[in-house]
Amino acid sequence: VTGTMDQYVTEVFNVLQMYLLGMIPCLALAGPPLAGITYVVRNWARDEHAWLWQDFKDAMKQNWRQSVVFMLVLGVVMLGTFFSMRVYGAMAADYPALTIVQMLLGIIASFILLAYLYIFPMMVTYKLSVLQIFKNSFLLALGRLPLSVLFGVLTILPPVVAVLLFMVTASGIPLLILGAYYLLMGFALAVYVQCAYTNATFDKYMPARDDAQDDDAAE
Repeated sequence: VTGTMDQYVTEVFNVLQMYLLGMIPCLALAGPPLAGITYVVRNWARDEHAWLWQDFKDAMKQNWRQSVVFMLVLGVVMLGTFFSMRVYGAMAADYPALTIVQMLLGIIASFILLAYLYIFPMMVTYKLSVLQIFKNSFLLALGRLPLSVLFGVLTILPPVVAVLLFMVTASGIPLLILGAYYLLMGFALAVYVQCAYTNATFDKYMPARDDAQDDDAAE
């Protein structure tokens, strides 16, 4: 029984690793649309007007380069973290000290993921370089750690639950339900919660808002 369970866990990990590898180009393609959605929803969360399709397309065109870079980095971080944790986890059976390295990798990856709570809203709100956005997002993620964790968990909770159910049940039904949820309302709801929180955070810690993108979109 133990051998069968180990084999099953190995197969699940192999599937997840291939899935994360395939996600990298998919995330890159999703970057510009995510920038457009974030811009529109950010305005709605501020009780400001936004033309749905026109502002969506304008924000995509203005931010496509940065959004592709951010999503590629996210994909590589997710794959690299999963692979590293798996390798160090296997080696820790013979070298227990590697557990510390495994924990450090998990902490670093967690902070990177928390920074993504701020990256896209910041990108469509301020005219900053990629490095500046990364830097400011990390500082906000660290400076507002409890709230960053809370809202970060809220935005990723549905896919985490679906993946855990998939691993436990070996059934694709949780993933189908997850897909239906995001097609109907889940994606917009997650972005709205994210933007509602980051709008308040930017107003408090980055009040000098750059409206250049808003002016461009209005033209």
